[in-house]
Amino acid sequence: MTLAAKKGLVLGLKMLPVVISVISLIFAGLAFHRQTVESEMQLWNSLRREFDRDMKKERKACGAAFEKGDLQAQYGPVMDFFETVGFLVHSGRIHDDLFDNTWGYYFSGYFQATKPFMVEERKRDPSTYEEVFWLAKRFPADRGLTTPDDLKAFFEDEKNLPE
Repeated sequence: MTLAAKKGLVLGLKMLPVVISVISLIFAGLAFHRQTVESEMQLWNSLRREFDRDMKKERKACGAAFEKGDLQAQYGPVMDFFETVGFLVHSGRIHDDLFDNTWGYYFSGYFQATKPFMVEERKRDPSTYEEVFWLAKRFPADRGLTTPDDLKAFFEDEKNLPE
């Protein structure tokens, strides 16, 4: 073996741990990304279950209260849910598109109907519903909810959610 070949072999052997470390970091990064995506989906599933099942009673109550003109007394739990989801979207734990496709329509309906009440609450404490208002700036009103009749139909559907 020539001297140049021996030097090349020695250099290659010295670089082997670096190469192995780089490959390990790549695989760790891929695993971390996969875990992050799975975590986001688990969080989404949990929140979806909460909104669709656990909050059904509150959503139905909001529908009935809207019909009676008394939504102010009922909107808190639903908008608190959107405050939490807004924080998660704002902090990057839930992707914008996932929020918009899952809850955008519902958020739009509830926000439009409850905005005056929340504005009054924010006069006393400006941090109240901070993430809800951030969501409202980030996601424009749903095109299917632009008229008072649209909102009336929206809350009629909420009132009549199946058991």
